[in-house]
Amino acid sequence: MDSSHSLNWAGYTAPNPGAFNFIQERFLVVPTLDCPASGDYDATSWVGMGSGISTDVLYQTGIGMACNDGVTSYRTWWEDYPTEAEQSFSSSGTISSGDKIQEIVSITQNGVKFEVDDYGTSGTSMQWSATKQKTVLPVPHPSAAECITERPTVVGGGYEDLTDFGTLNVTSDKGCDLVAGAKNHIISSIVPGINGAGPIDMYNANDDPLALTSDPSSLGDYTVTWKAGS
Repeated sequence: MDSSHSLNWAGYTAPNPGAFNFIQERFLVVPTLDCPASGDYDATSWVGMGSGISTDVLYQTGIGMACNDGVTSYRTWWEDYPTEAEQSFSSSGTISSGDKIQEIVSITQNGVKFEVDDYGTSGTSMQWSATKQKTVLPVPHPSAAECITERPTVVGGGYEDLTDFGTLNVTSDKGCDLVAGAKNHIISSIVPGINGAGPIDMYNANDDPLALTSDPSSLGDYTVTWKAGS
């Protein structure tokens, strides 16, 4: 499957897939991070609706994976770009490597709901849920949907060094599932090239790979594999 290149995104995108109102990633398996003894690294994995291009908004939620001088940390967050940068949930549980995480952005009657759920290592029982309902009127109609692993930007320009997450697995159920009315679409299985749909690989400005996205399985599962930090 042919992929497009990005300086800071890897994963799948589906521009203009229809009048969708819900996107979920079930499950993202939290990876074990390989943190060097010194230096700061960061990565996020999220689902979103909108493109963030020109006047279009981008509603996102997911997890962060950081290394700071050898110390590993995970976080949950939501973002209403460009109005509000990354925000912490008011209440969230602890994330551990191996946990199965469900990420959801949904359009509601009066705005947007962001949700991150932790199903532990078994994936059978929810351990905790973090949610944020944001009033947005008129109700938005986003132009795109994404399931992305990202190298975050730095204030003032440029990008963070990408955390070594090894291989990040999006697995179980339908991988990354996009809902338009009563119809479900597996984002990784939308025909590539239609309105720009398809996989994205992350490369630096010298065209060296930083993170590569696999082809989907028959169920829509896929992986993103770390290659380099910068």
